Amino acid sequence: MSDDGPGIPEANIDAIFNKGFSTKGENRGVGLFLASQQLRELGGTLAVESEPGVFTQFFVHLPWDSKRNSA
Repeated sequence: MSDDGPGIPEANIDAIFNKGFSTKGENRGVGLFLASQQLRELGGTLAVESEPGVFTQFFVHLPWDSKRNSA
């Protein structure tokens, strides 16, 4: 996923996946935490690349076992 919004400051990159982290106030900061937690439980990862003022991209990686998942 990507966008051309304001981006994520480098100082916040490591914190955005922490439960409760938000720059927008209280009672927020759950979505990225839950998504990354669920992906880890499935053996996957959620990563981000951002250049403030230019873009932000999120990368989802899920392992695929073709033998297990074939029809």
